[in-house]
Amino acid sequence: MNRYEYKVVPAPAKGEKARGLKGAEDRFAFAIERLMNDMAAQGWDYQRAETLPSEERSGLASSQTVWRNLLVFRREVTQGAQMHAPSPAPAVVTAPAPVAAETPAPAPRIDPPRQGPVFPDPQPEPEPERNLLRATREAPLRPPAEAGPDGAPPLERPLTVLSDRDTRTKDSGGTD
Repeated sequence: MNRYEYKVVPAPAKGEKARGLKGAEDRFAFAIERLMNDMAAQGWDYQRAETLPSEERSGLASSQTVWRNLLVFRREVTQGAQMHAPSPAPAVVTAPAPVAAETPAPAPRIDPPRQGPVFPDPQPEPEPERNLLRATREAPLRPPAEAGPDGAPPLERPLTVLSDRDTRTKDSGGTD
């Protein structure tokens, strides 16, 4: 009984340039001729051409049907020859069966229940001071002596817009 193996290749989509070929039809025919002669040199016999649908993506969520032209070749398989086929899938390796342990498995460890973090009793917040100081024109607030930057002595009087204005009006002799 004769056994055959088949090979399917895509048909050329465009022609090949060659000396003496002038038109697109001549170039396309030359591309088909060259493919068929290459396959025949490898021992493949031409069987037929097929046009088959191929589903392809055309965007993120859509697909479209594209028709593909294929050429089918076959050759006879001899008794001792290996058939032309894609490489086989890797063999599945199974793990060996577990060996029964001679020692018993340790008992599961049970931890005592966890306690939450221990917080000290909250201290009552101090009462806000009711004795608020207010600055007036006659008695401006003065910072304490130790509040000066880098040990600088405290200012004799605060420099404010009001005090400067009073000084200007007194010097000029004018009134508000």
